[in-house]
Amino acid sequence: MNAVRRAREADLHGMATTLAAAFADGPWLTWTVAADGRERRARELFAVHLQAVGLRHGRVWTTEDHAAVAAWSYSESAGEIEDALAPFAGLMLELLGDRAEAAAEAERLAARLIPPEPHWELGAIGVHPARQRHGLGGAVLEPGLACCDADGLPAALQTSVPANVAFYERRGFAVTEKLTIPGGGPPVWAMRREPR
Repeated sequence: MNAVRRAREADLHGMATTLAAAFADGPWLTWTVAADGRERRARELFAVHLQAVGLRHGRVWTTEDHAAVAAWSYSESAGEIEDALAPFAGLMLELLGDRAEAAAEAERLAARLIPPEPHWELGAIGVHPARQRHGLGGAVLEPGLACCDADGLPAALQTSVPANVAFYERRGFAVTEKLTIPGGGPPVWAMRREPR
């Protein structure tokens, strides 16, 4: 198995490619990103978030071959995150395409699931489809959970994939709330793990 390490700027393309492939058919991505060229759009969106948020205002772990990625951000850095993404607002709207309005509404609704107290938020975790079911997801998740424990802070996340709920429950997360994005949108489970 590839060793897991903290990500660097040089890892950006490989990590964005993995996340785009991992989420290509995911309910959230298919609801919020235009269908034409979706994987390219997703790759560029993940690259923006990883570069502007994960690598600068959070913690990102990856395997040496970028087959797995986990990106975290700290809850109190929300203002910094908005500022970091501001220069990319036009690009992000372009990348979302004809789903930009639906994406904005979905983000607005899902934002109410974010805990108000300080915590680490798991923004994205993915394993390239060709490498799934080999323990890589758990491997890149563990360093972030260890940091949450060391900081004495809870971990929080949102998922729209029903099978992921059990994956996170096995790692100490519990569902705190569920909502469904109106108009045929995906379900969203909010989950939380207390520090150990």
